[in-house]
Formats: sequence, structure tokens, C-alpha cells
Amino acid sequence: MQELERWPIFSLLDEEFLASLRIACVFGSAGNEALVVTRDDDVYALGSNGSSCLGVGDAQSCLHPRKVEELCKKNVESMACGSGPHVLAVSGNRELRMQIFISFYVLFDSSSQLIHLLCHLIGT
Repeated sequence: MQELERWPIFSLLDEEFLASLRIACVFGSAGNEALVVTRDDDVYALGSNGSSCLGVGDAQSCLHPRKVEELCKKNVESMACGSGPHVLAVSGNRELRMQIFISFYVLFDSSSQLIHLLCHLIGT
């Protein structure tokens, strides 16, 4: 995937790992976060992990890939990311996996939580 060379987030990864990728989704305000899928159907995340959007179970940033167990071996065919943040993954068995960060602000109290959703797509 020659296009990956233009993203600094991939600059520390070894060539063998980069050659194993079949899908890459770069997001974040400066392209500082990424989710990737390998040919072995494993999903990895790396980057600043703002709002715990990488799906690795914590809010720690990581410069090297960390497995996203919930998405591994799910036949992920496409991914999308957006502000908020939210991350979507569509699998070949017509499942849509979503990770959405929701903040609640009520008068003087504010709280937030990360929600994982699994939806089955219907129709053709």
C-alpha cells in the first residue's frame, strides 16, 4: 500500500507489517489515529486515542499497533471514522459494528461514556 507512506502515523511501522495490510482508515484532526485490517483478518489500532476512539479498552496512546480484539476475525470489509468521535466497521456477514463516544452535559455535571453497538444490516 504505497499510499500509506504519505501518512506520518505509519512511519514507525516495519515494512513487513505494512505489506500485510489490506484496509487502512486514517482519522483524527491531524491524521494522528488509524485502524488497519491485515490479510489475516486481524484489526489493529494506533495513534493518540483521543476519547478512547481506537477501541483497545483504554485511553492510552500507542505508536505501535494494538489489536482490537472485538473486530478481529470478523471479515471487516470497510471502515469509516468521523468527529465526535465515532468509528464504524462493516463485515462481510452484514454486521455493522459501531463505537461511539457520547458526552452528556447537565448543568454543572458532565460525564461521558464510550458505547459499543452491534447492528445487523437488512436488505440487499
